[in-house]
Amino acid sequence: MEKVVIVGGGVAGLSCLNALIDHNVSPLLLEGANIGAPKMCGEFLAPEAVNLLKQWDIDSLHPIFQANFFVNHKKLDLAFPQPAGAIARSEVEILLAQRARKNRGRIREYARIKKIVPPTQTTPYLVYLESGEEIQAETVIFATGKYGENNGISKPLPYFGIKVHFRHVVKPQTLLMYSMKDAYFGIVPLSDETSNCTCLVKRELIEKIGSCKGFFYQLAETNPSLQSVFEQIDIADIDWYESRAPEFQFKKNPTWPRAFWIGDALAGLYPAIGLGFSHSISSAMMAADFYLQNNPKNYHKTAKKVIRSKLLLGKLMHQLMLNPNFSSATFQFLQLNPWLLNQCLRRLGYRD
Repeated sequence: MEKVVIVGGGVAGLSCLNALIDHNVSPLLLEGANIGAPKMCGEFLAPEAVNLLKQWDIDSLHPIFQANFFVNHKKLDLAFPQPAGAIARSEVEILLAQRARKNRGRIREYARIKKIVPPTQTTPYLVYLESGEEIQAETVIFATGKYGENNGISKPLPYFGIKVHFRHVVKPQTLLMYSMKDAYFGIVPLSDETSNCTCLVKRELIEKIGSCKGFFYQLAETNPSLQSVFEQIDIADIDWYESRAPEFQFKKNPTWPRAFWIGDALAGLYPAIGLGFSHSISSAMMAADFYLQNNPKNYHKTAKKVIRSKLLLGKLMHQLMLNPNFSSATFQFLQLNPWLLNQCLRRLGYRD
C-alpha cells in the first residue's frame, strides 16, 4: 500500500512531489497523459514563483522587470521590485519531473484514473486505473482541477482561454496587458525570440464571432492599437491551444479524510493577477508541510486564508480588465495614488 499518492502531474503535483522528496517521503505520482502535455495557462511567473523555483535550481527563466497595462489608449506602468519571470509551462513540468526522478521520485505517466473510492477511518483509498489496476493509498493529494469541477451542475462554462506562442518579442523583459470589452490578454517574452500570448474571453463573445480563432484573427486585424503588435506574426503559423475556462473560485471538494487539494483543485485564481504559477507551487509546498504534521484540516484552513484575499483582489482586477471604461478610470486613479497601488501589490505578493 502506498503512503501517499499524488493525482496530477502538472506544476502543483510535481512541486508537491519534489517538496515531499526533500523530506525523505516517496509518493507515487499518477499523471493521466504525459508530463509537459499542452495546457491552457499563462506563462508569467510572479516574483514569489521565481524564488520558489530557484530553491530547486530551476533558474532557466526569462527575467521580467516591469508590466505595462494598456486600456483606451492609456498606459499604466509597474516596475517589479524583485524580478518576475517567464517560462513555458511544459518546460517547468519537465524540469520538475527530471529533478524528482534524479532523486528517485516515482512518476507514472499515462496512468488514467477510472474511479477513486474514498477511505474510512480504518480503510485506505482505492484508486482504480483504466488499465484495471487497483492502488491502495493512505493519503491522496489531488493536484488536478477535475475533482469538484462544476460541482455536479450542468451549465455552460463562462469563459474561453486562448494560448499561442509566436516567434517575435514585442517588448523585451516586459509583461504587456491589454484590456478590452469582455476580454483581456497578456503578452510576455519566454526568450529573446519567443513570446506567449494568453487571452481570457467571455463565452458570449466567442459564440457571437463563431470561434476562438475567429476572435483572435479579428483582434489582430481590426484593433488599431494592436496592429503593430501582430504585424510581424504569421497567425496561420503559430502554436495554438484553446479550452473552456470555469469560474474562478474555491472548488467545492469532498470532505474526504486524509486528502489534500492543491493548485487548481483547491481554487482557481483570476488570471488578471498573474499568480497561477505561485498558487500551484506555494499550495503544494504548504500541503507537503502539513502532510508531515498529519494535519490536512489545518492545511485547508490556512491555505484558504492565504488565497481568500487574492481571490477578492483578483475578482476586482478581473472585472476591471473586462470593462475598459472602468479600468481606464481606475488605472488613472492608481497612478495618482501610489500608496494605494503599493498596498494592493503587497497583498498580492508583488511588494515586500
